Amino acid sequence: MDAAAPQATPGPSACPLCAGRDGDMIGASANGALLRCAGCTLAYYPALVSQARPLRQGVAAQVVPPVEPYYGDDEAYEGYRCRKEPEWEDLFRRLRRYVRGGRLLDVGCARGYSTAVARRLGFDAYGVEPSAADACYARERLGLDVRVGTVEQAGFAAGFFDAVVMWSVLEHLTAPVATMAEVARVLRPGGVLNIFTPNGESRAAREQGMQWAQYKRPGHVAFFSPATVRRLLREHGLEPLEVYTTLGGVEQGNRSVKVRCSPARLLCSAVMRPSLAPMRRKIRQMIAALAPRAAGAGEYMGVYARKGARER
Repeated sequence: MDAAAPQATPGPSACPLCAGRDGDMIGASANGALLRCAGCTLAYYPALVSQARPLRQGVAAQVVPPVEPYYGDDEAYEGYRCRKEPEWEDLFRRLRRYVRGGRLLDVGCARGYSTAVARRLGFDAYGVEPSAADACYARERLGLDVRVGTVEQAGFAAGFFDAVVMWSVLEHLTAPVATMAEVARVLRPGGVLNIFTPNGESRAAREQGMQWAQYKRPGHVAFFSPATVRRLLREHGLEPLEVYTTLGGVEQGNRSVKVRCSPARLLCSAVMRPSLAPMRRKIRQMIAALAPRAAGAGEYMGVYARKGARER
C-alpha cells in the first residue's frame, strides 16, 4: 500500500491497527480486558486505547496520560542505563549492517541515554520524548537535540533521517498507524527503521497467559507479532529486511510466575547479577544463540525495515 493511502480511523475501543471492532477476550488485568482482534490478530487493551488523548489538535492520540518520566527517579534511571547500555551498543552496531551512519532519530528516547550512545558511535543523533522532564534532561545534561512530544509533533522535514529506532516504543502506542505514517514520511528513500518490542506471539505469552510480565507493565497497550508488525510496516511503504525473535535484553524474568526453565532463561537471570557485569556482552551473545529465533517464539522481537525495499 502506498504510504500516502488513506487509513481507517479507529474508534474509541477499535483495534488500533485495523480499526476492527470484533475480538476475542484473552483475559483481564488491572488495565481491563485484553482482546485479540478478529481481523488482524493484534492483542490490545481497548480501555487504554480509549483513555489516550491528543497532545494537540489534529494529532492522533498517542499516550495514556499522564506523561511522566517512565523510570522514576535518578537512581532508577542510572540503574536502567547501566543495564541497558551494552545492549544499545550491540543494537546500533547491528543497525550499521543496513545503514552506515547519517542522521538518526531515537523515538521515545527518555533521558537520551541511548541517543547519546548513537552519537558516540558516529550517528548524527536526534530524539523525541513525550516526557518534558526527560527531554529537558537530555538537552541540558547531555547536549542532545531532543524534542518534547511525539514524532508527529516534532515537525521534522520529509526524508530528513537515514535511520529511525523505536526500542520499547511500539507497545506503548495507542495510534501506531499514525506514528508509522510519520516515521515513513521523515525517513529518506532507502532509510532504515529498527524496532525492538515484546513479541505477542511468544512462547512466554502463550504459556503464562495474563501472568506474562509484558501484559502487566505500565503503559503497555498493544502487543505485536511478526505478522502484525509486517502488516503495519507494509501499509506505509516500509519493507521488512529482517524480523527475528529472541529472549533479548537484560530485563528478563518474571519472579511471580513459575515458567519452564531453559539455559537461555538461566543466562538472562545471570545478566542481572552485578558481579557478572563485565561478562554481560558475552552472556547476551549466548542468549541470542540459545533463544528460539527460527520458531519466532522468543519473548522479544527485532525488526529492520527499509523504505522502498523487499524482504530477504
